[in-house]
Formats: sequence, C-alpha cells, structure tokens
Amino acid sequence: MLVDYYGRPVGPFVNKPTKELGDATSDIWQGVFQEKMENGSGPVFMNCAENTPEDTEFMMKSFYSEGDTSIVDYLQQYHIDLNQSMIEFGTYDYALCGRGLDIQLSGQTSLEGLYAAGDVLGNVRGDITSAAVFGMISAENAAAYTKTVDFEEVENHPLIQESMDLYNSLLDRKVGAHWKEANSML
Repeated sequence: MLVDYYGRPVGPFVNKPTKELGDATSDIWQGVFQEKMENGSGPVFMNCAENTPEDTEFMMKSFYSEGDTSIVDYLQQYHIDLNQSMIEFGTYDYALCGRGLDIQLSGQTSLEGLYAAGDVLGNVRGDITSAAVFGMISAENAAAYTKTVDFEEVENHPLIQESMDLYNSLLDRKVGAHWKEANSML
C-alpha cells in the first residue's frame, strides 16, 4: 500500500489492500509521487507490513516475471524485509513515458508480426491496466498471426539466426555480466 512517512494511506482508494486488489493509487492518480514531493508531504512509501509471507513471496516472484530482477537482488543484497520496512516508492519521469511504439487496436506495430503492450507504447497510456488489456489483445492477435506464417521461411532467416546466436552467446557465457544485469538495464 502507498503511504506517507507515518504509514497513513496517501490515496483515497483503500485503507487496507488485498492481494487481489492491491492499491491502485498510482494507476489512478498518476501524479501522486510528484505532487506529494511538491506539497511537502512526500516522499511516498510502499508499505507491505500487512502482507502475509505467502503474499510477499508471490510479489517477489512477480517482480521476476515482470523483469524487475534488480529489485529482488537489491532487497536481498541489503537484507531488506518488506514485511518489516517501508521503502520509498516512485515512478519514472513522465517525459520518459509515452515515447515508444505506436500500435493498432490489434496491438500490432507498424512492423507486420510485431505486437506490443505496456510501457513501450507511445500512443497508449493507462499503466498496468492498459498493459494488461493490450497484453491480452496483443497476445491473442500475435498467436493468430503465427498461424499465417510459413515457419520454414522464418526459421532459416539470417537476421533471426544472427539474433539467436547473439542471445545464446550472452546467456551461455561464463565470464562477464550475468543476464540479470542486462535485463535490469533494459
């Protein structure tokens, strides 16, 4: 739940979040972090004190599945227990958002066969709600598109093979940055 320094909810939407509903404050009130800093009542903190251990474990796994591996690594490295400690929470500068791929209603970009959803979009806003909706729409349309592609033609395409070789070399190497570091930088 998003709270102030004293543990009081910053949004009017929930007093006690549930795993199913969470705290939608930042999705609905997108300027909450900046406004709280500007009016002197910030920063905003993420408070997970009421989470069950199972909910916290689920959240940590969700961070991984969303590509936020650096968050989990940081919490582990500094022995931060989210059930015991609030952590400052925020968002990216809005100038960085809204610059990305434009999609059609099907979720397809201007490149045939490439579908997208989430923060990479330039012509759709709505944060997690939009990402979830367009994620499903894009996935369904991408799956339908794959049924129209001759995979023998694609399978041996030199650009695809070149990309596969590069990614496999990164994943398989024994020296250098771990793939998690590259993932967090992306």
